[in-house]
Amino acid sequence: YLNLVKLVDNAMTRELYVRQGAEMFQLSMDAMFAELGRLERNEARRFNSTAVDEVKLQKQASGRQDFPKNYADSLLLLLEAALNFCDKAREMAEYLPHELLEESGIFGKALDMVINEALYGDHSNCYKLLADFQHEVESVEISELCVKDSEISEKNVDKIMKDCILLVTQFYKKRKQQQLTDAMRQEPDPAKRMELLKKIMEIK
Repeated sequence: YLNLVKLVDNAMTRELYVRQGAEMFQLSMDAMFAELGRLERNEARRFNSTAVDEVKLQKQASGRQDFPKNYADSLLLLLEAALNFCDKAREMAEYLPHELLEESGIFGKALDMVINEALYGDHSNCYKLLADFQHEVESVEISELCVKDSEISEKNVDKIMKDCILLVTQFYKKRKQQQLTDAMRQEPDPAKRMELLKKIMEIK
């Protein structure tokens, strides 16, 4: 979280994020500012990465990786809806299987966590789970979701869910079919090729 706050230049905005972070993590403002200072000192000592490495790291940090923009945007909208509506998070479980979300990068994994918490745990604990998740893989977009006021309301959440779930599932099926097709073409064993073909046919 603070790794992202340190990128904010405006002093008032930075203090606001620090205050929100202190409430989120139940720490004092002094402790948050002390940790922020430590991170900034470490940043100053860090060696420069190559241009290729920087592009790769930015993709990973954003959570978009090699997914199309509309796919990543849809996952992020679903994550926002799941964070703000516990019943909608449970409803998403009917349409978004674990395998799909697990193979959908940072946004997918974060959404999977929120759905599972809504189903089997305490939905109000989701923000803390995402904060812990950010210790492993940082994402600017997920951090923003945790502090900004959501624009998703009861009036538009159903349409957003319907549109985003349709896009995500259609893309995933096409991607899965392509992966299986490529594997089938490279498989020399006729029996295994037949098994792969059956899996392709099962994807509806």
